[in-house]
Amino acid sequence: MQERVLDFSYVINMVGDDVEGLIEVFETFLKQMPVYFEELDHALNQPDWDKVARYAHKIKPIFAYVGCPDVRDLVQEIEQKAQNRTELASIPADIQTLKAQSAEINKLIEAEKDRLEAKRSEAD
Repeated sequence: MQERVLDFSYVINMVGDDVEGLIEVFETFLKQMPVYFEELDHALNQPDWDKVARYAHKIKPIFAYVGCPDVRDLVQEIEQKAQNRTELASIPADIQTLKAQSAEINKLIEAEKDRLEAKRSEAD
């Protein structure tokens, strides 16, 4: 398995070199993803395919922001399957894959956030 590398250029373009802004974006990602996955799981367990599609749509751009187009594409597949009511049986496995990839991404974001916080402390 290839080691994942995140590309933060989109986020940096949004907030610039503002360390506080970057830390805030990363903290928001780390706090919101569990909430989004909980919503997605709830919709899946009902099953409410419209809600699955809606929550997937809500999650999709977040992975683009942190430089994970492959994960964004997986979320788009989940969204389309739910919207079109196709390959519904594969959606639970897709969501498990998404969660595993997100856990890996969370670790990298946490490490980058820690690095930025250390950099901020050095500047103080």
